[in-house]
Amino acid sequence: MNRHELITKAIYDAIGEVNGMLEPEQALEKSPDTILFGESGKLDSLAIVNLMIAVEEKIERIFSRTVSLMDAVIAAENARWTVAALANYIEERVELVGVGR
Repeated sequence: MNRHELITKAIYDAIGEVNGMLEPEQALEKSPDTILFGESGKLDSLAIVNLMIAVEEKIERIFSRTVSLMDAVIAAENARWTVAALANYIEERVELVGVGR
């Protein structure tokens, strides 16, 4: 798997964890177009924090680097963040800290 695929898989795995804590009608689909947070997002603030923590932990395990995602959450205040957008954001951050795969 390339870096982008690893990041996307980490997000999907985190979605699976968070879905286990949600009511069935709140569950997120594992798709690049799924809106995670921001305008039209289905998650409340606690679920967003849980998702971001789960993604951060998985990214740290994969790349041995810490990537903070709270900036993405703050930036989403007036925007929609999809799985694909979050994966791109993480990939940029991983590149900034000099991790290659």
